[in-house]
Amino acid sequence: MIKHILSLAAPAMILAAAPASAVVTYTSMLEYKDTGGSSPTKAGPFGQVVLEQTDANDIKVTVSLFAPEVGFLNTGGPHEPFLFNLTGDYAVTVTNTGTQDFTVSPYDSDTTAGTNYSATPFGNFTNKIGCCNDKNGGANADPPPLIFNVHDTNGITFAGIGATFDGTTGKLLTMGTGDHFLSNSGGWWFTADLVDSSGKTFNVAARDAFRSPVPEPSTWALMIVVFGVVGFGLRRQRTRVVPDLA
Repeated sequence: MIKHILSLAAPAMILAAAPASAVVTYTSMLEYKDTGGSSPTKAGPFGQVVLEQTDANDIKVTVSLFAPEVGFLNTGGPHEPFLFNLTGDYAVTVTNTGTQDFTVSPYDSDTTAGTNYSATPFGNFTNKIGCCNDKNGGANADPPPLIFNVHDTNGITFAGIGATFDGTTGKLLTMGTGDHFLSNSGGWWFTADLVDSSGKTFNVAARDAFRSPVPEPSTWALMIVVFGVVGFGLRRQRTRVVPDLA
């Protein structure tokens, strides 16, 4: 009996060491700050943008802020609460919790892609998440996190089908094809207008994107073998004939 238990426990231990999830996620750090000049300074990170490929048609985006930022706001200047780029007109929905008042400003198909919204000095973007009931100033700021979903009936990925990533760091190297997110002409992925605990406002942006590690083919093969061994052991245990001791 002990030998039988150990034979099942060993594969289970191997399985526990394997990755728990195959969901692919991407991260882009809001680490560049507008210093009032034409060359933003890498002074952060001030926050991060995490994108989760929940299925073939949906990407969940979560924007978190780090201290001392306290929220997204409208300053009334050449900036917006949160901007990003898509290669087309896809459905975007936001999730509001508590006192949040985020709204979606959709892509305008009547204008040239990439020139809808401006965020000096980070350039133009196609999509905007508004906030704060359209009121300006830090007193009306919306607290993080900002959560929204991008849905495309034709299918969507973060960087396109066939995009390449560095095998060690996961950094995005080349874009793929199909419907996806897109950096603008200046190489910026996301930008946000923020206010800190002192009431000071500033604009930040993300330039690089990284893919989280996913199981290698050899790991998947091991997991398949483990499931097979465990399943065989359980079937054998259920079908074993018990001698009649009467």
